[in-house]
Formats: sequence, C-alpha cells, structure tokens
Amino acid sequence: MRFFYLLPLFASAAIAADQGKGCGTVDAIDCSGNNIVKCYTFPGRSGLTWNYVDSCADRGQVCRSGACDTIPISANQGKGCDLKNAFGCSGNNIVQCYTFPGRNEMTWNYYQSCADKGQICSGNVCQTC
Repeated sequence: MRFFYLLPLFASAAIAADQGKGCGTVDAIDCSGNNIVKCYTFPGRSGLTWNYVDSCADRGQVCRSGACDTIPISANQGKGCDLKNAFGCSGNNIVQCYTFPGRNEMTWNYYQSCADKGQICSGNVCQTC
C-alpha cells in the first residue's frame, strides 16, 4: 500500500507509447499515437526521453509531425469507429466517436445537425456552401 503514491507516475508513463524511450535532439517535437511528445531531459538525469505534451485526440484531431491536425472522417452513425471523441460527418450531421455506458465498443453517435443551420457537414464541421 505504500506504493500508491507512484500510481500517477505510472499513469503518465502510459499516456504516450514512446514516452520514456530515447530521442536525440533536445526540444524536438514529434507524435506518439495521437499525442504530441517533446524530447526532454528530466532534472537530475542525463538521458533524453520523449515526454507527453498534449493530446490531439481530446480535440477530435490526429497528431501529424508534432502538431494536431483535423482530418475529414467519413462516419456513419451507429457503425464502429476507433478514435475516442473524434468527430466526423454522417450525411449533414456531425457525429462523435463514443462508447455508450455498459458497452465496450465505440460507435459514431449524433452530435449536431448542420442541416438545421442551413449548412452542410464537411471536414467534421458545419460549413456554408
């Protein structure tokens, strides 16, 4: 029970797949999955490691070359998806990748209607033609 104080350390280490692995240039920015990571030296250590900076998935985006990027996602409400909280278009509706309580699989779920605003859904957002 004395080791519970280490749980936050283990949780943060699991955030990025490459976190803790070596890197070569101080302050270099890259991606680990859909997380932005930065090459860093922890105080008191000499080795460089990738360290978590930000989550692109929290904004429904993907990480590309060390930056969050919005990509158009073709989505169908009720069908499977694989990026939690990602947004996509299903017809003229914005849908969000969601796991319903009591279920294990993620599905696209209705989020907002673009047609109600006289707009179309394109690139995960409502746009005027």
